[in-house]
Amino acid sequence: MMRRGLVAVGFLFWGICLCTGVPSLLRGWFFLFHIQPLSVSWMTVWGLSCGGLLWSIPKIKADKQVLLLFLGAWLLPIFLSLAGTQSLLDHCVQSGHSEFVITGSRGWNIHDVMRDYEQMVLSPSQRYAASKPPGQVVMYFLFNMLAPSGAGEVPGEFVDGAHWNLSLLLTVLMPLLSGLVVFPMFSLSQKIGVQYPWVPVLLFVVSAPFSLIVMHMDQALYPMLTMLCMVVLYDGMEQQKIGKLVLSGVIFGFGCFISFSLLPVILLAGLVVPVRKESIYSLLYVFFGFVLVYLVLYLGWSYNPILRYQNAMIHHAQWKGFPWTWGNWWIATRVNIVEFALWMGPLIPLFCSQKKKIKDTLLFFLLFLGLLLFGKAAGEVARLWLFLMPVYWIWVCKDGNNCRWEYAALMMLWTGLMKWQMDF
Repeated sequence: MMRRGLVAVGFLFWGICLCTGVPSLLRGWFFLFHIQPLSVSWMTVWGLSCGGLLWSIPKIKADKQVLLLFLGAWLLPIFLSLAGTQSLLDHCVQSGHSEFVITGSRGWNIHDVMRDYEQMVLSPSQRYAASKPPGQVVMYFLFNMLAPSGAGEVPGEFVDGAHWNLSLLLTVLMPLLSGLVVFPMFSLSQKIGVQYPWVPVLLFVVSAPFSLIVMHMDQALYPMLTMLCMVVLYDGMEQQKIGKLVLSGVIFGFGCFISFSLLPVILLAGLVVPVRKESIYSLLYVFFGFVLVYLVLYLGWSYNPILRYQNAMIHHAQWKGFPWTWGNWWIATRVNIVEFALWMGPLIPLFCSQKKKIKDTLLFFLLFLGLLLFGKAAGEVARLWLFLMPVYWIWVCKDGNNCRWEYAALMMLWTGLMKWQMDF
């Protein structure tokens, strides 16, 4: 009863904050609050779909549950996007990250891009790419190879036909990719003994960050890579299979080649992967897989990840005009904590479950503190920390008292409220 009371108070408190825009009074706050003219029809479709998912999923077998969750992860964010003022296509032409779509549609030689990346990002047109490793841009070049040609008349806001064609592909491909996180997440929930493995997956799928921050690699790819690394690492640790341990390191290395944001992933494993005395030796195989990725990248394209990381951090500080002093760190920390709590909304009290082991809770707090200290984020953590949220929900639901369908229903309501107050 105490836990439910805290959740109810949390919903009321954060609901008032959201509707009154109180968090925007914080210096450095990123998101704006304003009521959106939403489509009643599409919001009804989304609401009925959420209700149908929640009603039917406890009644079916696990193999059908995971397929139903995949459909939800794929379609629910699309319904919410159609209900708002910004379509999926708008993200390919209006947002800052449309730079990656435009660059990817240029059809440049991938080998040249990887080899000369440090020169390429000096171009004034590459503001976002300069803060990333090459893998981010390379993924868009690979997507462009799948793009259709001659997809009708090109709207005026697009650069050319290639940009239009790739954008059309991404409106289909990105939601599909985002849904794939369901399979490794459900599998890991089963392996670690979550009472109802579908609950943490559903909590993530209907959560506001996953549902509203669409058409970004942060939503479409990073959570899936995180979960894939975790489930392979879990199997490797449990079965003491060298191949799986090395493979988890390869997945981790590949993820970090796409985004430096995924560097903390291996530390998150401590929350869901059993740690034993022999684990330290197992991690050596994981490290070998990680190094193997960068050895191939260095021998093939002279890629220097340390140089790229240094240049990315320098560019980020200069571009954002936010030098990393202790005063600015405190400003960023306040914003990041409040923003994370706001997006998680009424279910934040579940974080403090009394049945958690002290070492698990301490580890999560240390990881959270590490992100605040070294993450170099000043706002937008709902997007930047999306990769860790599947782990967060699995960790929360390891306590059976938190593994409840009512909390998923409440999260659906919270996501709808955030959609009404802040469009994406």
